[in-house]
Amino acid sequence: MALLRDVRFGFRMLARNPGLTAAAILSLAIGAGATTTVFTLVDSLLLRPLPGVAAPDRLVNLFRREEGETRAGGGFPLAVYRDYRDANSVLGGLAVYTDRALSLSRGGESQLVAAQIVSGNYFSVLGARPARGRFFLPEEDRTTGTHAVAMVSDALWRRKLGGDPSLVGSRLILNGIPFTVVGIAPAGFGGTFFGFVYDVWIPTAMADPVLQRTDLQQRRTVWLEAVGRLRPGVSLPTAQAALNTIARRLARQYPEDRRREILLTPVTGYDQELHGGVVAILAVLLALAGSVLVIACANVASMLLARAVGRRREIAIRLAMGMSRRGLVAQLLAEGLLLALPAGGAGVLLAGWGVELMRRFEPPVGIPLVLDFHLDLRVLAFTLAVALLSGLAFGLVPAAQALKPDLAGALADSSRIAGGRGSRLRNAFVAGQVAVSLLLLVTAGLFLRALQQAGAANPGFDPRRVEVLSLDPSVLGMDASRAAGFFQRLRDRIEGLPAVQAVSLADSTPLGLGNLFGGKRTAIEVAGRQPAPGKEAFEVEYSVIGTRYFEALRIPLLRGRDFTTADREGTRRVAIVNQTLAGHFWPGEDPIGKRFVRDAHDVEVVGLARDSKYTRVNEQPREFLYLPCLQVPSARLSLFVRTAGEPSAMAPALRREVRQQAPNLPILSLMTMQESIAVSRLPQRIAATVASLLGLTGLLLAAVGIYGVISYSVAQRRHEFGIRMAVGATHGSVLRLVVRQGLLLALAGVAVGSVAAFAASRLLASLLLGLDPSDPLAFAGVALLLLLTATAASLLPAQRAMHTDPLVALRVL
Repeated sequence: MALLRDVRFGFRMLARNPGLTAAAILSLAIGAGATTTVFTLVDSLLLRPLPGVAAPDRLVNLFRREEGETRAGGGFPLAVYRDYRDANSVLGGLAVYTDRALSLSRGGESQLVAAQIVSGNYFSVLGARPARGRFFLPEEDRTTGTHAVAMVSDALWRRKLGGDPSLVGSRLILNGIPFTVVGIAPAGFGGTFFGFVYDVWIPTAMADPVLQRTDLQQRRTVWLEAVGRLRPGVSLPTAQAALNTIARRLARQYPEDRRREILLTPVTGYDQELHGGVVAILAVLLALAGSVLVIACANVASMLLARAVGRRREIAIRLAMGMSRRGLVAQLLAEGLLLALPAGGAGVLLAGWGVELMRRFEPPVGIPLVLDFHLDLRVLAFTLAVALLSGLAFGLVPAAQALKPDLAGALADSSRIAGGRGSRLRNAFVAGQVAVSLLLLVTAGLFLRALQQAGAANPGFDPRRVEVLSLDPSVLGMDASRAAGFFQRLRDRIEGLPAVQAVSLADSTPLGLGNLFGGKRTAIEVAGRQPAPGKEAFEVEYSVIGTRYFEALRIPLLRGRDFTTADREGTRRVAIVNQTLAGHFWPGEDPIGKRFVRDAHDVEVVGLARDSKYTRVNEQPREFLYLPCLQVPSARLSLFVRTAGEPSAMAPALRREVRQQAPNLPILSLMTMQESIAVSRLPQRIAATVASLLGLTGLLLAAVGIYGVISYSVAQRRHEFGIRMAVGATHGSVLRLVVRQGLLLALAGVAVGSVAAFAASRLLASLLLGLDPSDPLAFAGVALLLLLTATAASLLPAQRAMHTDPLVALRVL
C-alpha cells in the first residue's frame, strides 16, 4: 500500500511540472539510448554464441610454434594434423580447415564464392547439424580426389541458388570440377568465425585437384588451421600439456620440423590478432556511451535537486506533521524511478533507430560479412537495469539533501530559497558534465586527428592515381606457372591502354587490409650473421612483385636495378632489399652483390629500395625483402595501374580486358589504392564517427545543464539584479556577471576533464595510428569548444538578468 501511495503521489508531482518531467525523461532517454545501442553492438559481436555451433566454450584453436616463440604460431601440414588427431586423448575431436575463394558455375554462370576446405570431421567437432541433407562421411575424406562432394550455406542456397528444394543431390562446378551437393549448413553458420558466412565447404581430400597442387600431402607444406573440442573434465592447460608431450615425441621423430610446441587458445569467433582489436574498440565505445549516460544522470539529478530546493517548505511541513525520513526518501526515490522507466522505454526506441542504422551499414570490403544486429532479451534486460540504476542514482541526490532540512528556516521563509549547499552540489554536477563531455570529445578528436595525420603522412610511396585489380586465376584451375603467363598477357594489354603510365604486379597491397595484422614472413640465412638463440634463421617480411613495381608506386630505387623479365625460373635468384634490411645485415657496406640463402637457394641482392610503410602507417622501420614474381610464382596477384587521370575511370576498361583474357574469371576486388588503404583504417573511422556522435550528444546535454543552472541562478538572484540595476549597474556588467558564472563552471569542468582525458588517452595509444595521445590540438580545440558552448548557454539567462525590472524585483523583498 505504501508503495502504491508513493507511486500515485509521484505521478501527481511529476504532472505538476510537465516541462521539467519531459526534459528529464528526454535527457535520460538519450543517455540510455546511446548506451543500449553500443551494448547491442557488444552483444552482437562478443556475447552471442557462434551460430550453429554446440558448446563453443569447449572449443580451442591449436597453433604450432617454435620453442620460445611468443607469437601465436602457425598452422598444420595435413600429415602432422593426422598425427595429433590420432595420438591425443584430451580432445574429443580435432579438425582442420583453410579458406579459399573458388569459382562456382551452375547453369552456365560463374561467380566467386568464399569456401572452406575442411577435414571430414569438421562439422561433427563443431557440433553442427545440417539444415538439409548430411555432412561429409569419413570415407569421403580419406583418398585424394575420389569423392567430389560439397556442402553449401543456407545463404548461398536461398539468395544465389533460388532456394531450389532439389539442390541436395544436384551438381555444382567448383574450379572446373563437378561436385555433388550432399547437404546445406544451418543458417548463419560460419564455423569458428563470427559474422563471416562461407558459401561452400569441400573435404581436404579434394584440395589437390581443386587448387591444382601436388604438395599438400607433404609434411613441410603448412596450409591448414586446427580447431579441437576439449573432452569433458579436461581443462585447457591440461590439454596443452598433453599435446606438447606428443609434440616432443614428433620432434625426435622429425628433427627437421622446427615447430615443436603447441599453443591452445579459446575460440572467440575472431582471428587471434583481430579479437584484441575488436574488444579494445568496443570497450572504448561502451565507455563513451556510458559517459553520455553519466552526463544525462547528472543533468536529471541537477533538475531534481533544484526542484527539491524549491519544495523545501513542502518537505518541512511533511516532516513536521510526522512523516518519517525513510518515507520521505522512498517518496523521492519513487519519483526518480517514475522518470527512469519511461526514459528507459524511450531509450529502447532510440536504440532501435540506432540499430537500424547499423544494419544498413555495409563495410567497403569484398568479404561476406553477416552481422545480426537486433534487440534481444539480454539487451532489453540491460536497458531495464540501466534505467533502474539511473533512477536510483539521480533519485538519491535530492533524497540525501532532504534528510537534514532546516525546518525552522524553511517554514519561516517561503519566498526566498537559499540552499547554498544545494547550489554548490548543482554546480558540481554541471562541472562534472563538462568534464565528461571533454573526455568524450577529446577521444573523438584524437581519432579524427589520427586519421588526418595518417592521411597526411608520407608512406614512402604514392598511392594517388593508382587502380588496384586483384585476381586469382587458380579458381579456373590455373597453376602458378599458367597464371604467370596469364598475368603477363593481361599486363601487356593494360599497358597499351590510353592514359596508363605504368603497370606492375604484387601479391599484397602496402597498408592494405590484407596486411593489417602483419605481412608475410620468410626465413633467410646470411653468412657471418647469427640469428637469435634458438632460431635457425632470420625471419623478414617480404612481397612478391613484378617489373616496374617501384615505378608504378613511385618508390625510389637508391642503388642497383629493378627486376626484369630475364629474372625468371631457371636463372640466378635475385632480390631487392630496403634500407633497414641492408643496414642490419651489411652496415656501412654496399648491399649490391651481397648474398643470402632462402629456401635452399642462393639469392643475390641486385637493388636497394628506400624504406616505406608496409603494414601500418605508424610502424617503425623494418627489414623488408622484394622477390620477383617470375622466380617465385603465385596464382593470386594484384595489378597496380598508374594512370595519368582519375584511376577509377579505368575500371570499365580493366574489367573488359579481364573478360577478354578469361571470360569466366571473377574479379576479387577493383578499387583505387587510396580506397584500399582507407579500408584498413575502418575500425578507427567507425570509432571516430561513433565517438563524435556521442561527444556531440554529451556536449548538448552539458549545454542544457549549464543553461539550467544559470537560469535557476538568475531566477533566484532576481532581487539581487534588481538592486544592482537600481543603484546604477549597466546591462554589460550584469551580462558579464552571469556569463562569468557559466564560464567558471565550464573552466572547472575543463580542468578536471583534461586530467581525466590525459590519463584515459594513454589507453588509446595502440588505436591512434601513431598519433601522440596527448595531442595538444585535440585537447586545446575541445577545451575552446566547451568554453564557447558554456558562453552560448549562459547568454539567454544573462539577457533575462539584464532586463530585470528593479521595481518588480524589489517588490519581492
